[in-house]
Amino acid sequence: MVSGCVNTGDVTVSGNYAGGVVGKADYGMIAESENYGDVTADSGSCAGGIAGRSENLIRDCYMLSGVCADSYVGGVAGRGEDIRGCYVCSYLDMEESVKACGAVAGSAGGDVEENYFVENGWGAVDGVTRDAQALGMSYESLLKLKDMPEHFTEFTIRFLDGDEVIWEQSFSYGEEFSGEKYPALPESEDGYVYWEEKDLSPIHRNVTVHAVYRAFIPSLTAGETDGKSTLLFGGEFYPDSVLAVREATEEETEHVAANLELDRVFQKYYVRGVYYYELSQAEEVREQAVVRVLNHISLSDSILTMNESFETVGEVQETEVVGNYLSVSTLIGSSGYIVVLDRVDCGMAALGVLLIVLVVTGTVVLVTRKKKNKKAAKLPEHSLS
Repeated sequence: MVSGCVNTGDVTVSGNYAGGVVGKADYGMIAESENYGDVTADSGSCAGGIAGRSENLIRDCYMLSGVCADSYVGGVAGRGEDIRGCYVCSYLDMEESVKACGAVAGSAGGDVEENYFVENGWGAVDGVTRDAQALGMSYESLLKLKDMPEHFTEFTIRFLDGDEVIWEQSFSYGEEFSGEKYPALPESEDGYVYWEEKDLSPIHRNVTVHAVYRAFIPSLTAGETDGKSTLLFGGEFYPDSVLAVREATEEETEHVAANLELDRVFQKYYVRGVYYYELSQAEEVREQAVVRVLNHISLSDSILTMNESFETVGEVQETEVVGNYLSVSTLIGSSGYIVVLDRVDCGMAALGVLLIVLVVTGTVVLVTRKKKNKKAAKLPEHSLS
């Protein structure tokens, strides 16, 4: 016999038989026990707020939590026999198509009677409520039936980083939880961290939110040209990050050219290609990234990035050839244009022209002097009288 047990922690089982008090009870009664932690049978069956599977009587128990499994899901038992005198506020976190689920029991082969549950959209046993088995009502009405245990009326929101409690606070049933109350995230040295998604408002049960650590995705690719990716971004990205690219339209290319200062004192730039990109992710985009564009445009050797308003984001960068790609480290945004350029060094060209002019001028002067010297040598000498 199991009696007088109280559980306030979440229970997750990989596979079958997850229970807030007992996973699987082949014999013995479960009595006067309580559960206030969420129960999950991950990729399995038989999850219950008190027992995942019970072959005998469950009586006079209290349960207020979420329950989830692939099949046989119940507030008191996933699969049970006799269930009597229990008070239940269950939240079945799953699709309606799941086999055998109920606010009191997913299925029950014995006597089910004198149970009370909060109506949350599920029938009492296997989706059906029979008055003799259980009576559905509001949470407020359930509290009026008798003096409930403390955990049935007071709920705790807790944020954990591993086993360390970062923040916790108690609330009453139905209170709102503001996103401003989320505590600051812990730091991660080699990746990123976020709070897992949980339904916190309005508050109807105890909820524990865990810090989740993930490694960054180092690169994203988009488009295809001649069997190779057209564009690659290198940096720190997330699992939900999606990169898309297309060639800019004629009109977009004209806007790009019109907003570029292509003529400088010592260089002149020619637009060789323009790509429009979109980087979609829930998190804020990190501005610095390695940008690589497939090198299939002749004479291209520089890259510039622009935003959607055709304003330059970074400086013109001379590219490095990496395999089949032109590569630069530059600034990006959530969307904008990658402009592939051809740079001509006007200063060197001007210096070359100047040298040619000087050489030609020097040659002309030299030839002229030689001609004058020859002419002077041919003149007759005159004696003085």
